[in-house]
Amino acid sequence: MGVDGSGQRQLTNDAADENNPIASPAPDGSVFFTSNRTGEAHVWRMNADGSLQTQITQTDGGFPLFVSPDGKWLYYHHGRHRTLWRVAARGGEEQLVLNKPKRRFAISPDGSSVAFGENRGVEKFVIIAALADGGQTIKALKLPDSKAKLLEIAFLPDGKSLAYILSDSEHENNTLWLHPLDEQTSKQIADLGDEEISEASSFAISKDGKSFTLAQGGWRHDAVLLKGLR
Repeated sequence: MGVDGSGQRQLTNDAADENNPIASPAPDGSVFFTSNRTGEAHVWRMNADGSLQTQITQTDGGFPLFVSPDGKWLYYHHGRHRTLWRVAARGGEEQLVLNKPKRRFAISPDGSSVAFGENRGVEKFVIIAALADGGQTIKALKLPDSKAKLLEIAFLPDGKSLAYILSDSEHENNTLWLHPLDEQTSKQIADLGDEEISEASSFAISKDGKSFTLAQGGWRHDAVLLKGLR
């Protein structure tokens, strides 16, 4: 759909649970997403119009995170081990990239580094590590609130800053923060209120770095009692 919500078009149409779509920067306009239509959550590829849907991961699936600038590699979050993996964009051998189980990964626009949250004692940090050097730490950015939960994280398009969303210790308020990588502290740039934010990789920043998207709202979680089962 367009950024104003117009021109919505459905791309998949089956009974599976499908989520976490990302688009390739390559001219072919590929879209990668997670689907459990085979019984397990695997990464699939399709054209921008929804055609030619093809399963990419075969052994263990996960959730697509990033496509390399040349469009050749897809990086994904392993569904079971929560580690960082990659596979050729057209399918092939699945390769472990970073053997650090994490809830969130964000890869820099040039594909050279990865960011993730890490606790060090009572303090919390966003760690930036090199992808090509076994995960050697480049920077450790201290979060402003050691009790807050890190919900989402993303690099800005120029690769010079990180944006992240925190939920306070009571999970009653969400805030958006910006941390330039050449500075020591973060600054809050938006109050996102108390409505629940989806953790299904809904946070994304526009190519010009001026706007962002996320999925936020109220979700119903009902308890249901069934009787008379046999």
